[in-house]
Amino acid sequence: MSALTKNNLPLIIGHRGASAFAPENTMAAFNLAIESGADGIEFDVRLSRDQIPVIIHDDTLLRTAGLPNRVSDLSLKDLSQVDVGSWFKTRAQGTDFSGEKIPRLETLLRWAESSGTHLYLEMKSEANQRHELAKAVSRLLAHFDPDKVVVESFDLEALKIMKNRAPLVRTAALFEPSLTNPPRFRTAQLLERAYEAGAAEIALHHRLVNKRIVELAHERGYEVVVWTVDDPKWIDRARLLKVSALITNNPRLLVVQRNRVVDG
Repeated sequence: MSALTKNNLPLIIGHRGASAFAPENTMAAFNLAIESGADGIEFDVRLSRDQIPVIIHDDTLLRTAGLPNRVSDLSLKDLSQVDVGSWFKTRAQGTDFSGEKIPRLETLLRWAESSGTHLYLEMKSEANQRHELAKAVSRLLAHFDPDKVVVESFDLEALKIMKNRAPLVRTAALFEPSLTNPPRFRTAQLLERAYEAGAAEIALHHRLVNKRIVELAHERGYEVVVWTVDDPKWIDRARLLKVSALITNNPRLLVVQRNRVVDG
């Protein structure tokens, strides 16, 4: 994946699509992100009961569909009928997302391939599903441009399995603040864990980002991605630190600021 745009400016990646303005992880959110000028999208993948990769963040349908069912307990046929758009209340007058469905990973890959969109695919699975999810995802990615996709996960064991199954697939180790205690050792611990997982990138929660950790990551050959940031001030900060990508709920806002920096 191309690390930076020209002028050392970061790629702008829509977090679950343009999830500030459309229901997360739906085709409506993905299309809106690209229409807003985003370079790519980030999304979450789980397995249905019949082992089909589908795009949804939570392990249940409660938050986005109002249903108590676990995703892994339902077949693709069942999941394809679930409305995951009606819950979303948009600030745009007259916009109705009712009827938005849970996309299949295969559907999204076909859509992305035709548009040249960058993808950050987060694997979501229980420990006993790691191998099955990696197998299903790697099978689909075998037909997709490896320069356009990064597979990421908090579960670094899952990343190891993915690398074993698909050595050419680029991976990113996800980190949030709670994973890096005790603080005095956090940078060394974080980078060592990424190395052990075979990751090419580290994806840091914005509260973890400082000059030292980014410089050390670069010295070890990692690209650095930051999530989830909606403050346009991050464009200048990312440029100074040479952060490769910013993952945001509001890609339009960050794209506008990036354009201002270019024009300025």
